[in-house]
Amino acid sequence: MAMSLRLIGAAAALIIALFVYQHRARPVSAPDFPRPLASALGGQIHDFEVDELYDRGVTTASLAEPGVYTVVAFTGRGCGLAQALEQRMPDFLAARQDVVFKNVHLGGGGVKFFHSRKDMQAWRDRQDGIRTRYHLDFAPKVFVFGPDRQPVVGERHRGDQGYRFMMAWVREPANGR
Repeated sequence: MAMSLRLIGAAAALIIALFVYQHRARPVSAPDFPRPLASALGGQIHDFEVDELYDRGVTTASLAEPGVYTVVAFTGRGCGLAQALEQRMPDFLAARQDVVFKNVHLGGGGVKFFHSRKDMQAWRDRQDGIRTRYHLDFAPKVFVFGPDRQPVVGERHRGDQGYRFMMAWVREPANGR
């Protein structure tokens, strides 16, 4: 009996170790960072509301600007991760004039009162539509598009890949130079 408990314990420890290894934070290496463009008119921050973009039918890819790297971040107003990224952007953009930052604020959330189940279902359907159109499986969700408007990171990635990429990029001493 004691032997089988040890075996079960060892198997459980192995499973946990494999799970942790599989989901560990994988650092982004400096060679992956986009190199600065010779001439660009970036270095700007633009703010949007997700509901406004959704109503206008705007997609994430259509926010990308040609000729500059475009960072599109879907953030919540009270999110600590989003605030950490936003605080670093002014210095980063001052160093990288070939980058434009587009911050898309997610709905304020809060308490919703519905007059009927139909209203509640309509709200849920809308939220599902927003989540699907903008691939929101993690917040903040960050996409980076190159000067050719093709995705560098984020669009094909799930979870926090884009966020981790940007946090590593803005922390890079020479910002990818």
